[in-house]
Amino acid sequence: MKPITEYNFREIMDRFVIINIPNVENLDLEYENYVAYCYIDTENGISFSVYGGYKDGNIYKMNNGLLIIRYSDSFKLEIYNSPTEEMNQRASQMKELYTMSDWIEKVRLDTRYDRYRDNAFPDDMLLIVRTPKDASYDNYDQIEEVLWTRPISILNNGDLIGITIEDGAYIKKNSIVWIWENTDEDNTIVAVTEDWINMLNKYSEKEEE
Repeated sequence: MKPITEYNFREIMDRFVIINIPNVENLDLEYENYVAYCYIDTENGISFSVYGGYKDGNIYKMNNGLLIIRYSDSFKLEIYNSPTEEMNQRASQMKELYTMSDWIEKVRLDTRYDRYRDNAFPDDMLLIVRTPKDASYDNYDQIEEVLWTRPISILNNGDLIGITIEDGAYIKKNSIVWIWENTDEDNTIVAVTEDWINMLNKYSEKEEE
């Protein structure tokens, strides 16, 4: 086993793992190790649906309900490569339940976002968010704040739409933002508010006059 922090989330996502769970969550755990299905819950991050206890190469299936364990840096784990048909059915049910649509899978597989992701919440990205300094758009000045954002959809043209999930000094929580790769700035991923886009459109129209 190795620390969970040594895995890229894609290595364990949608896989069964053998997981060592220190009693950091005050759980009454019967076994030292468990076999669990790893999935991403957008609201709760990397999560593990425990299938059963694991000892001496044997799985002791849990029959007393569903146990969900949330990510902790203290976990150690390894991939479990011999799931049964019943386990695969559990995996399919969990994936259907927690995968919102095909677009979120595409975002999760896109390595361009990796340097901005949170370890425990890989759907969330810490990005520079830009908005106009002047709400009247009288000048081209802008404010930049580094905020946690979460993708919520992809438009037909491929633009990734997100939402801020914390308050900044100027930019409020739950602000809709456009997330894209800025090729003029070393391919940095940035987010901009709707006001920023309106400002840009205004000045683009002026230049065309």
